[in-house]
Amino acid sequence: LARWSPCMYWGDGPVVFQRESAKAIYEALVCGALEEASRRGCIGVEAWPAFYAEQEAVDREWQYQLFTEPGFKVAAGTTLVVDLRKEEEALWQAVRKEGRTKVRKALKQGVEIKEVGDDETLCKQAHSIIRETAMRNNVAFLPEEAMRRAWRFHGSRGVFRAFIALHEGHPVAYQNVIFFNRNVQLGGVAYSDYSRQARIYGNDLMQWHVLQAMHQQGEQWLDYGGAHPDSEDPKARGIYQFKAKWGGALVRCDRFRLVAGVGRNNSPRGML
Repeated sequence: LARWSPCMYWGDGPVVFQRESAKAIYEALVCGALEEASRRGCIGVEAWPAFYAEQEAVDREWQYQLFTEPGFKVAAGTTLVVDLRKEEEALWQAVRKEGRTKVRKALKQGVEIKEVGDDETLCKQAHSIIRETAMRNNVAFLPEEAMRRAWRFHGSRGVFRAFIALHEGHPVAYQNVIFFNRNVQLGGVAYSDYSRQARIYGNDLMQWHVLQAMHQQGEQWLDYGGAHPDSEDPKARGIYQFKAKWGGALVRCDRFRLVAGVGRNNSPRGML
């Protein structure tokens, strides 16, 4: 399907450093992405800009305009964002009672969190957790070497960290973060078959550890990558309830979708 009906997707961008010329730069990046989508023969484009809590309303207005004028449709959405500028104790108190209880249980179980880094054993264990989670959910996963290439690429730019939770040497949970411009995007949430069978609360301890680590690193906002509080899908509701335990606030975070039509000749460039 990807071969015959290719689409382009990007998340959390464009990111612009120069505020005084932000609109022109942002527009050039969006237009450049559409030109590239046309060159590749894409039939659709989806963009998920990062809208964080303190973004000025005037900025959001022109950003919406830059997407809707070429024909992008707004797909309303929300995400959960934690304000990391609070003191650590305030972050802990904002975690729901269930979350704090499970963090304490994980510590009593002897769960420990380690940063994966370049450790060969930890890399293999992390990939095993990712593979097991993907197989349970019947979705594709990256081969181990492709995963490591992605880690090295982002790690070399200083925007990536990966963590693993272990229980008596058994891998139980995995999480990575990408951080840029004081904003953190969570990704790669995974937990092992062992953790499910033994009822080990490594994934809960992982969430609190990441909050602590990003707070100590000086980041400002931590985004849980989308939230669906009103979904009728039980699985989506369960995911939302898990994410909501960690003190985040719901904020608007829309996506923009441009479908140029069916077939390669009706490309996104025709809508510029």
